[in-house]
Amino acid sequence: MQPKVSVIIPVYNTAPYLRRCLDSVCNQTLRDIEIVCVNDGSTDNSLDILNEYAARDRRSKVIDFPENKGVSAARNAGIDAAEGECIGFVDSDDAVEPDFYAGLYRQAIKTGAEIVKGEVRVAGYDGIARNLHISRETRLSRVRFSGFSTAIYKNELVKNNKIIFPAGIVCGEDLVFSLCTALKAKETETVDGIFYIQYRRKDSANSETYDMQKINSIIESYYIMMREINLDRDKINDAEYNDFLFSAVHAVFELPRKNDSAECGRLCAKTCIELYRKYLRGNYHNEILQAQIPFCFCFEYLDGDDLEGLTDYLLKGKFQADQTMALLRRRVKISSGLL
Repeated sequence: MQPKVSVIIPVYNTAPYLRRCLDSVCNQTLRDIEIVCVNDGSTDNSLDILNEYAARDRRSKVIDFPENKGVSAARNAGIDAAEGECIGFVDSDDAVEPDFYAGLYRQAIKTGAEIVKGEVRVAGYDGIARNLHISRETRLSRVRFSGFSTAIYKNELVKNNKIIFPAGIVCGEDLVFSLCTALKAKETETVDGIFYIQYRRKDSANSETYDMQKINSIIESYYIMMREINLDRDKINDAEYNDFLFSAVHAVFELPRKNDSAECGRLCAKTCIELYRKYLRGNYHNEILQAQIPFCFCFEYLDGDDLEGLTDYLLKGKFQADQTMALLRRRVKISSGLL
């Protein structure tokens, strides 16, 4: 009998957190699930823990990589092995609430949606948990339907469209997967009040400080997403397209907050100028861009291809006017029809 949901868990040296994760998945109220654990060459006792759980829960299977291949390769191996109607993902240092997959699957059956997204609860570095609710623009815009771990996907949607996580990217690969599935889905749905629990750790991929490998990966992920959006340009409206462009450049502008090295500043400035030149310049009147775009403070650098000026601007931290930025982002959303 086909499982309702295959839960894919990539594992690499997370033994201190792994039992918490596995207990949360094994104790789901939706019992008809498959648990696909991929040991990505762990050097701690993670594999022993996985084998222990597999021995006592017949729904679990373990795929063992002798050497570390990266989280994308591990998730892709899980997708290949998944036999469920739907596919879900849990990072091995995170957890899910007991009714998480029951709620998502129930909504998928009720609506016929190929992607159903729940909400996320973030347990911060300070130990305080905060619920992040699904925004209106996320519900309305498929290019903003991100957060792959908080959703389930129809197995056939992923496999028929040959959607995979991009190899070699250590940060941002989840955004690529989320976008590609959302672009191919005919119907997406959301469910309020059921939570994926994300635990923040200093040494995790979403830690407060990024090294240059992460910076390069995030930038590469946005180039991949731009390529995919342009391949499926007919499936999204102008408001969604414009909003994604603004968000992409804004996201790269934010990266020097994570790494304030000269190398990071120059790379981010070069990327933003390239994205602006390729996708934005010439598509809008300058006065409209200056009024709408969330990085209008540095418009002169973008418009003049001033790499040195923009690098200096980013590294001096002038871009951290949060309140003003929030107001500008709201203006963009309103003009794009997302508010």
